[in-house]
Amino acid sequence: MTAVSVAARLVGGLAQARPVSRVRQVCGRPDMTVVVEAGDLFEQPAHLAVGFCDTFDTEPAGGEVISGASVQAQLLDRRYGGDVPRLDAELDAAPAGLAPVARENRDRKPLGKLDRYPIGTVAVLGARPRLVFAVAYSRIGNDCVAAPGVEDLWTGLSRLWDAIHRRAQPWSGSRCRSSARGCPGSIISTGTACCG
Repeated sequence: MTAVSVAARLVGGLAQARPVSRVRQVCGRPDMTVVVEAGDLFEQPAHLAVGFCDTFDTEPAGGEVISGASVQAQLLDRRYGGDVPRLDAELDAAPAGLAPVARENRDRKPLGKLDRYPIGTVAVLGARPRLVFAVAYSRIGNDCVAAPGVEDLWTGLSRLWDAIHRRAQPWSGSRCRSSARGCPGSIISTGTACCG
């Protein structure tokens, strides 16, 4: 084998081993494009879908309730400047007309919020063109362990899509209809656990 052949194979092998930074899939039914792309979620010109637990906890409590490395903690830091009362005020106003289904006793749940909302509750935060869809997809135990089941995830995703359709869907015929990149109606979705 010549040196040129070895070099060509080496370059080809390195190119194939390189991590993929973007994957794009166009779907016909429903008419949409799904893009998975490496990068900073909070720098994207799109709406965000962020997973929450059923109590919509916001105070990290030293990582015992919300992991400091989670997307939810980054949302608090980067979109709200660490201002927990501001995020709480938006969350309290968002599920308009929806009452909690239960309230925990502080003796039984020493950390976090006490009001429980139904799985699938979606609180729409912020303003266009960068809304945040906070979706309750997991029940958090009184021990601060979130344990979503498959049915909870399906319920959360189903109600999330309903909320996206009502609040973020581009108008039919819009230039954005088939493209996620740079469209005001784009959605960047991510999940996060409520606890560590």
